[in-house]
This record gives sequence, structure tokens and C-alpha cells, in this order.
Amino acid sequence: MFSNYPTYLINQLHFLKIVTTRFLKIVFKSNRAIKLVYLNHNADLLFESSFLVIKYNFQNALFYKINNQTTPSETPKVFNLSVITNPIEFVVYGFFEKQTYYIQFEPALTLNSKSFNTSISNLNIEQNNPSKLNLSIKTIQNKINTPKIKNQTIILNNQKIKILTQPFNQKEFI
Repeated sequence: MFSNYPTYLINQLHFLKIVTTRFLKIVFKSNRAIKLVYLNHNADLLFESSFLVIKYNFQNALFYKINNQTTPSETPKVFNLSVITNPIEFVVYGFFEKQTYYIQFEPALTLNSKSFNTSISNLNIEQNNPSKLNLSIKTIQNKINTPKIKNQTIILNNQKIKILTQPFNQKEFI
């Protein structure tokens, strides 16, 4: 039996490595403040059981905490609205600094997915002359022409290069 502790330890060391490299990059910058580049989420047209996608990017951020889940990555996060609570707490940790954002959402639309029955009334379908259905296959002719390739001739004109120099003696060379 194996424990989950080694994988947990490897994940924590990987997280620590990413955070420390970001920390060392920020230490030598003159502006160490957290700066919001973008924070996008589509709160319009949300159904009760739909998904909320959050895309974000911050400058000088070490790691993020979204609904008590810590992550160093800036990949878009997807949340199931039927599972999470409103509002979503989004915390950005930087160089001895922390910024908190609350993302509000309200699923306004519902999808009625109950089963339904169809009923058709007032239909008068009568066929006076039942005709036979004739199926016949017509012959298909396939004519393929053989391709013809025309060769074009390329003519290259070689021009002679003439270099005109005047003779010199050894005294002129010096």
C-alpha cells in the first residue's frame, strides 16, 4: 500500500519552487506592487447548472487563492455554479502584499429540462389511390479524362562577366 504523502510532498515542493523563483524575480524590481492586468468572468447569461470561467493575469503576483484553493498558475479556472457559493473570493498574493477580489454572480436563467409529450390532433390523412412505390437505379456513367501535362521550356541566358583591370607594377602596389 502506498500513501498519498509522497505525491503531496512533491506537489508542495513544486509549488514552493515556483513561488520562490517568482519572489526572486520580484525582489530585484523597482516596482514590486501587484498590478491587475485583466480579470475577466462572464456573469451574463448564466444558468443554474452552468459553469463560470475566470480568466486573470496580474503583474508581480506570487500565487493565487481562489475559494480556498491555492494555485501558482494563471490558467483560466472553471467553476460549476451548482457547487460553489456566491461570491467567489479571489486573493492575489505578492511581495509582502495581498489583494482580495470578490466575484459576484447570479444565475438568472433556468432551463426547463422536464420530459414532454407531443400530441397531434385534427389530422386528416387519407390516401385514395395507393400507388406503388417504384425504385429504379439508373446507370451512372463515369468518364475520367487522362490528365495532360504540358512541359514548358526554360531558357537560361548566361552572360559573361568581364573584369577590366589595369596592370600595375610592384612600385605602385607599395
